[in-house]
Amino acid sequence: MKICKPAVAAALLLLSGAGAHAAAPGQAAKTGHSGRQACAITVAGAPMACNPPAFFEGSDAWAPADDAARALSITLKADANSFAVTPGSKKVARKAVDGQDYVSMYGLAEALNASAVRGSNSLSLLARITDVRYAGGQIRVATSLPVRYEVKRLSSPERIYIDFPNTVLVGGSNETRSKSSNVKALRVGQAGATTARVTAETVGRLDFSAISPQRSESIAVTIRSPGGLSEPKTASTGGSSDPAPTGPLTIKDVRLDTADGIVRVVISTDRPASPELGQRLSEGQLWLDFSPAVVVSADRQWNVAGQLLQSMRLDSFPSSPPRSRLVAETRRLLVSRIKAGSSPNELVWEMSVPDGSEQGLRGTTVIIDPGHGGKDTGATGNALREKDINLAIGLATAEEARNRGLNPVLTRDSDVFVSLGYRTDQIKPNNASLFVSIHSNSNTRANSTSGTEVYYHNQEPNSRALAQIVHDKITAATDMPARGARSDTKLYRTGLFVLRNSSVPAILVEVGYVNHARDASRLGDADFQKQVARAIVDGISVYLGAPVQAKGPLRPGLGLGNYYASAGQAYKDR
Repeated sequence: MKICKPAVAAALLLLSGAGAHAAAPGQAAKTGHSGRQACAITVAGAPMACNPPAFFEGSDAWAPADDAARALSITLKADANSFAVTPGSKKVARKAVDGQDYVSMYGLAEALNASAVRGSNSLSLLARITDVRYAGGQIRVATSLPVRYEVKRLSSPERIYIDFPNTVLVGGSNETRSKSSNVKALRVGQAGATTARVTAETVGRLDFSAISPQRSESIAVTIRSPGGLSEPKTASTGGSSDPAPTGPLTIKDVRLDTADGIVRVVISTDRPASPELGQRLSEGQLWLDFSPAVVVSADRQWNVAGQLLQSMRLDSFPSSPPRSRLVAETRRLLVSRIKAGSSPNELVWEMSVPDGSEQGLRGTTVIIDPGHGGKDTGATGNALREKDINLAIGLATAEEARNRGLNPVLTRDSDVFVSLGYRTDQIKPNNASLFVSIHSNSNTRANSTSGTEVYYHNQEPNSRALAQIVHDKITAATDMPARGARSDTKLYRTGLFVLRNSSVPAILVEVGYVNHARDASRLGDADFQKQVARAIVDGISVYLGAPVQAKGPLRPGLGLGNYYASAGQAYKDR
């Protein structure tokens, strides 16, 4: 690991060997084979759904290409004997087995700068720490794969540390120190065989806040004095008298690029920024909020010619503290991601067409999964059985979908029991593009909770977008209380079986609570069930590319909290 001397005293930087090759063998395809052995694959601790199964063959491991691409959020473009990996430009080995394209997992590990660890019947892809730095009051860590993390505090001496499970450090432990910063020392090392740790030794007991979502490749943790600014003005020990930036964030430049079906917005600021993402997907509106922030020397308006964006603008508005909002108005639903840029003071906002929508509405296959059935009654309450409600809404959804040109496939069309595995196993043979599971909710206290919520797996962006648009359509059509689109990891650490084992964008709709009298009176009503079915298909249609129309300009006249509430969003609860 190379330690780079900071340009100013407020910046500490640690760099690992990001370009190092994976130690694991086997990018080239093996022509002969010594027998195949099924294997389970995890990506930074998350199980990778493979159907058909992945397998070891010789010294390599092979997985269905589309499953691997989805699990790793990459694109694989096939040629004769290999796949080109995007992002990046590397090629990995490809082979066909029984008409199914497989990709070398060791090759992908090398291409993505990950580590592949083989067990007796398993393969674990571990993330690598590729960059660690402290600047502008933030610890920023970049990893080669999206990872989970945990931030904690220790005393004697005072320090804040970040643990990264299923992550390894290449190049050994290292430390860098500063005499004129809130962070006296920044260390990176291995806390366990598969857990990397970044430790900041601080000047006294400081507050911290993690501002990056779980399953991220760019993690930021803000450190500040209790009740104070994140970093005081300090002089450099490297000969420069420039102070560390204080006051509101300054947005210096915004550059827009639309190429290869992806919108990329590169935002340059005077220090590391952590904007908050907002969206009204049914109205084609996405935005980033920067607060406190001001704008200097940046364009304010972009007119965009193309099929994805209508326009983009950068708004500043008077408030205390000052705020700025970058707004994109889209022609169709787009999936949005925030990624690290080429420097700590740069970030990239990407918008793209969601997975599974390439064909459009007509002929696209959607798995409609009425939950429970047969001996599995599901929740009960107010003389209702969940399995009956789920089936009624599922049948109505399939009929509505068929009438609009979709190809719905039901996992059950009568009161029969089907296993969880059977449900997700219907995706591959039917060449499905989406998976929608329909349920009714319940809790331990009757009449305490009411409304609709829709779940997606982990932080998977395509499923999250589908969940949000279906949630918004149902609640708008039915006036059911909006409980938000939520990650299934809020329910269980590993999420819900049918979502984590789906190889396509997947959601689970909890329409309402059977043990709430008001919800139950509607759940048992045939007209309401058809209303929900139409709303689900409305949401699917928008996801697949139906035009969206903004109701009006996004002008930040309300406080941020009220603004998000008025938009029906639930980001702060996710």
